[in-house]
Amino acid sequence: MNLKFFYLTGLIFVAALSRLLPHPSEFTPVIAISIFAGATLSSKKEAILIPILSMFISDIFLGFHSLLPVVYGSMALIAILSFYFLKQNTIFKTFVVGFSSGLIFYIITNFAVWVSSGMYALNFSGLIECYTLAIPFFRNSLASIFVYSIILFSTSAILERYTKKFAPSRI
Repeated sequence: MNLKFFYLTGLIFVAALSRLLPHPSEFTPVIAISIFAGATLSSKKEAILIPILSMFISDIFLGFHSLLPVVYGSMALIAILSFYFLKQNTIFKTFVVGFSSGLIFYIITNFAVWVSSGMYALNFSGLIECYTLAIPFFRNSLASIFVYSIILFSTSAILERYTKKFAPSRI
């Protein structure tokens, strides 16, 4: 294993543990972690498993709930999307993938809430009500995607420059 793998996975775990700090509702690193892992880790398997493992560890402290498989599945889908679309990473591509990932997460997880929570009528108007009431959470989620993505990608770039600058030269 190389140094880059360790600092990338370290960033992912630190971001996941930041969920333990007080924060506004849905302002978490969940989606940004999956985007970052997909964009930076070298294998698809790592890009899926490392974010889920990091989230699982933070969920040990936060508690488990019945929709975790849906959340983890959404994270895996986002990591795969990022793995394929962000290998030649640009700010524009990251923005598009970030917004798309937020939308994917919103659609999938709120559909699961509609189906399983018993809070909404299981008809079209109940589905619309579920999605409508989730809009404030979606806004926070989008904001967190962009804030955490900036932090993760910027920190990674700084660490990469720093490790290259101070890496021992080969003869």
